[in-house]
Amino acid sequence: MPYLRTGVATYFGFMPAAGQTARTRIYSVSSSEANDINVGDVVCYTTDLGTVRRTTGGTSTDAGVYVGVAASRVVSADGTGSTETDSDLRILTSGTLLVYDDPYQVFVGSDTTSGVLASASVGKAVAILSTGAVGSTGPSGTLLRSVQAISAISASSGSANGYRFKVLGLHPIHVTFSTDGGSASSSGETRKFLLMPAFPAMRPVDLGHVTT
Repeated sequence: MPYLRTGVATYFGFMPAAGQTARTRIYSVSSSEANDINVGDVVCYTTDLGTVRRTTGGTSTDAGVYVGVAASRVVSADGTGSTETDSDLRILTSGTLLVYDDPYQVFVGSDTTSGVLASASVGKAVAILSTGAVGSTGPSGTLLRSVQAISAISASSGSANGYRFKVLGLHPIHVTFSTDGGSASSSGETRKFLLMPAFPAMRPVDLGHVTT
């Protein structure tokens, strides 16, 4: 994957880690949804729990219950969401979204130039960056892929729905014991992490979750 590069700030949202069988299911997206959903975006339930939307990041402003990571794309402007059509959730259409929703799925994601994660973040729950060039401002216009990322600035730990992932450790591409594995401090040291959903809808709350 061209995204998995050391010492380079590549943003690609989240994707299943290699070597795993990634389960997907189909979910409805409302025709009134204001934001495009792109491959790699984290998605959560809307307030009525009948449809899903892209998370906008942060913890206090976006606490929708985690569903998974988008495996397909839905364009909000086409007006063909589930409230406009009688969506059949056995068939992927322009009003439905394919989602990696296994509550134990391991994903790969990146930290950011503005909020690199320290090695001490392993075991903690983190949020999605909500502002800036990465996060809620939009996907890559060329790849039509998510640019969401985790950020120590957004949150280093917590136990609410807004904390999307638990940090399992560095991705294996970081094979040295140099700054790749320590506390990065510059934009050239953003790294890729292995992550697991922290508080998904289909898994009971983990009472032993490490948050501090």
